[in-house]
Amino acid sequence: MRVVFVIVLLGLLGGLYAQQWTVLDDKGQPLPFATVQLQHPTSTTALLTDRQGVVHLPKLSGSDTARVRITYVGFMPYEESLSIRTDQTIRLQPSPYQLDQVVVTAQYQPIRSDQVVHQMKVIDRQQIEALGAVNVRDVLRQQVNVRIGQDNILGSSVGLQGLSGQNVKILIDGVPVVGRLNGNIDISQLNLNNIERIEVVEGPMAVNYGTDALAGTINLITRTDEEEGFSGAVNAYYESVGQYNVDGRLSYQQGPHQIRLTGGRNYFDGWRSDHAFWGYPQQRPADNSRVLNWDPKMQYFGRIDYRYQWKKGFIAPYVEHFDEVITNRGFPRPPYGLTAFDDTYQTDRTNAGWQWQQQLGQQHRFQMVAAFNRFERIKNSWRTDLTNLERTLSSSPGDQDTSRFQVWMSRGQWSRETDSARWSYELGYEFNVEQAVGARMDEGVQWQYDLAAFSTAEWRPFSQLTIRPGLRYTYNSAYRAPIIPSLHLLWREEGFTIRASYAQGFRAPTLKELYFRFEDINHNIIGNSELRAEYAHNVQVQLGWKRISDQSGYQVKVSGFYNDITDLITLAQSGRSDQFTYTNIGVFRSLGTQLSFEWQRDQWQTQVQAAYIGQYHPEAVDRVANPYAFAPQVSAQLQYTLHDNWQLAGFWQFNGAIPGFALNRNDEVVATRVAAFHTVDCTITGQWWGNRLQWQIGGKNLLDVQNIQITGPTGGVHGGGGGSQSMNWGRSIFTRISWQW
Repeated sequence: MRVVFVIVLLGLLGGLYAQQWTVLDDKGQPLPFATVQLQHPTSTTALLTDRQGVVHLPKLSGSDTARVRITYVGFMPYEESLSIRTDQTIRLQPSPYQLDQVVVTAQYQPIRSDQVVHQMKVIDRQQIEALGAVNVRDVLRQQVNVRIGQDNILGSSVGLQGLSGQNVKILIDGVPVVGRLNGNIDISQLNLNNIERIEVVEGPMAVNYGTDALAGTINLITRTDEEEGFSGAVNAYYESVGQYNVDGRLSYQQGPHQIRLTGGRNYFDGWRSDHAFWGYPQQRPADNSRVLNWDPKMQYFGRIDYRYQWKKGFIAPYVEHFDEVITNRGFPRPPYGLTAFDDTYQTDRTNAGWQWQQQLGQQHRFQMVAAFNRFERIKNSWRTDLTNLERTLSSSPGDQDTSRFQVWMSRGQWSRETDSARWSYELGYEFNVEQAVGARMDEGVQWQYDLAAFSTAEWRPFSQLTIRPGLRYTYNSAYRAPIIPSLHLLWREEGFTIRASYAQGFRAPTLKELYFRFEDINHNIIGNSELRAEYAHNVQVQLGWKRISDQSGYQVKVSGFYNDITDLITLAQSGRSDQFTYTNIGVFRSLGTQLSFEWQRDQWQTQVQAAYIGQYHPEAVDRVANPYAFAPQVSAQLQYTLHDNWQLAGFWQFNGAIPGFALNRNDEVVATRVAAFHTVDCTITGQWWGNRLQWQIGGKNLLDVQNIQITGPTGGVHGGGGGSQSMNWGRSIFTRISWQW
């Protein structure tokens, strides 16, 4: 009886479906949810491919052929008369107008950015090169909804969605970058010589990446594609403000084996506003001119990667090191000006780890990263004899300081994607052990560890809708971590998308905030081991429209967001009048809207972005009509390709004035303001011999924006009179030459 049932069932299925067609891209990868239209003499049918790019044709009577039209966003439409009585494999060719790219951040597998539920920006290698960018700061300062901060000792910081850099998670291939100073990662230390693209996810990603991912996540993706045999590249860069950089890459690939060595040196000889526009390092007198607005900096960096690839997976270990020395020269000391006190700040980063990925059958995939990251910063004060430049270490208490942070981490994800394309999900873990060592840490050394489990799922009740819930539970040895949920929705239909999400995030108290102890004649700051994690709620919505034809392509996105952070960790006065400690008494909110427009036609590419971001000021509540203060941002990029060998690019950004509120010494609310400014850059790039030789020349900060005026009590050391903050060195020109083989 069972055999008869199976035969009948197979007969029914055979009556319903005739042939199987597979739709692939030009590289042989399946295209899920491609639209397949059949125009048959007896009927017209519209179908969608499944996750494997497969569509099952219904059994049709009459003619053996049908007029077929297959469409997929980002690819040229396919139209042909085909036999419906045989299996077919159809490859679509990519459109010359690419508005989306493959992304990997927080995804089960590499996927096109228009198919992900998160709001993402992708900055590819082409755009990085068009900018003439040296480090991550050079790239992100051209983006809206991003604010770059600059401290000429602590480096460059990045904020998203109106939140500070301590709420932004920065990753390299999914591994967190460690070494926060005042809560920020110095993004000018992240060089781009080995980076293929930068993926920016806006909004909390705490379910996947844990602490610090409140405002967003920036993931730097290293290059993996290399030519068979030996290949390499050498790059040289010069900028008129005194930058002299050189880096290179050497790789070898044979069968499943790939090994790559990258390294370089960046040198900056310092800058001040009275320096000549063009020149080379020269001897300077040991007078007040030795003090610079931007301190001299030397960086060395190197990395070695190995990758072994097999049919259904790969393993990729790596080791890298970074060394930076900043020299802060002091004024000659009176009465004779024969000596000066100078400071040096040395940063050492050592990272080692590996990635492992394995496909398990047709539906399962396992991914793992494991890493050891070491960050050390040494601050030394020197007494410099200006007659012979000999240096001796200062003996004053507190003039020498060493801080060291070490992190051991591992993250693994097992994902399952079903053929029905209805359900897919992942289960993951993350384990972190962190150590902080320094004279200002309580007892000299402190540890904390946490173990987290997380899970997300994607449910497609029908082809246009994707629902992705997520949950993360964390146990931490030093504080009580919250349970973090998230929910993302995506609706896609014929180039139109709607994204909506609610997500929670958190920022763990750092070891400094928990165990810091700094007591001298000027400071009395004590950590608080009872701190709780900061807790955030985020709501986002985005509408998008895209159209790609044979002649052009354009894309429009409009989005809005709202952040609400409670238990904000704040440095506040304790019971003693002269002592300060960290407490959970702060609140913070931000909200805003963003618009982006991309257009491509023939040799032209343009992108326009605008944002309007508001920040909540709790000190102004019940004292002014609206405690929110809003600031605009606008940017535009225009690129033109001439005869395939030359590319012209221009970049403009407007950062609007940032208003705010603060309390003066009389506990009165007064207005503050960071002045508005414009930046303009331009580049000309030429390439020959199949892009193996490339030369670029350009201008940066052409409007000569240097310092931004600040009014109100936020001037810090300037008291109530306001002040200014450093933003850029002066107008400059640069040139870069690259040779690849």
